[in-house]
Amino acid sequence: MCKISPIHLNPNPFQKMSCKLALQIFSNSVSSAIKTSIHTGQLKSKPANDTADFLLELNNTFDACNSQNLYDKNPNRRPMSSHNNHVFENINKTISTFQNAKKIIK
Repeated sequence: MCKISPIHLNPNPFQKMSCKLALQIFSNSVSSAIKTSIHTGQLKSKPANDTADFLLELNNTFDACNSQNLYDKNPNRRPMSSHNNHVFENINKTISTFQNAKKIIK
């Protein structure tokens, strides 16, 4: 599945501190791979679509936090401004997601 490797699933103590590995999981490509797997019937997990949506939401938020170019082709990577409400909507959606998150204990 895209960028996911055994290192992502079973990192050593130093790899656990790597932001790069975490950001590769929270990416558009991993979200798309999960959604494709659902549509082709390879993935039948009930929460898989929610997981894909969550990964995409985090990807868009990380893009907004790392914006550099006012005219970037990806609207999520454009700086926050009154001309770019899309970024504010994404960040507010992520804030709401985390405020409404609930811990599930099994």
